[in-house]
Amino acid sequence: MFGGGAEAHGAITILSSATLRLGLIGLGSLVVAIASASADTEADHPAAVLLTNLAQDVAPLVSFPEERQEDRARAVRRMLHDYFNLPLIGRAVLGRHWRTMSDAQKQAYQHAFEDHTVQLVDTQLDRIAGGSLTILRTVPRNDRETFVYTLFRRDGDEPLEVRWRFRNRKQDGQPRIVEVAVEGVSLFATKRQDFAAIVEAEGIDGLVEALRSMNEASP
Repeated sequence: MFGGGAEAHGAITILSSATLRLGLIGLGSLVVAIASASADTEADHPAAVLLTNLAQDVAPLVSFPEERQEDRARAVRRMLHDYFNLPLIGRAVLGRHWRTMSDAQKQAYQHAFEDHTVQLVDTQLDRIAGGSLTILRTVPRNDRETFVYTLFRRDGDEPLEVRWRFRNRKQDGQPRIVEVAVEGVSLFATKRQDFAAIVEAEGIDGLVEALRSMNEASP
């Protein structure tokens, strides 16, 4: 989803095909079947359970007929709300710029960012189906965060290590995904660089308009 090596296209960036494949593994592996974990204790961790449930919920979306694409997009949005902390990810992607924004800008940006994420995932689901994601281990980072290390395999491709960072929500203590890293490269950190370049050139309002334009241009 959020990879580097992008090619500039107007105010927003379009990922090259090679980068797109790598970047989409992070959210793309949502559609694959979870393979057996290396140990039962690993698979039973709340974050690992959430990741397993995520794959199970998304797998049926690949087979949606073309006439139900709007239904699939709505299902993708629900999935992102259920398993990811999108507001936190949106703020993290903006970095220091978030603190300078007005409430109206924050609201407009978060709405555009969510739509942008939904469309990226929805339009790429078919490309990354058919792999397997093996849970290797879970590593607590602190009392609120956990890393889940997985291995993504697909016939004809080299296996990739995907690290998922979960953070427990304050309101209920439930884990949600806040970061995905492929082979050690944080996909959201790379996206932060893309967004920062647009903000420096065109400001926050320019970034929001760029995201809206891309969302409207998507099929």
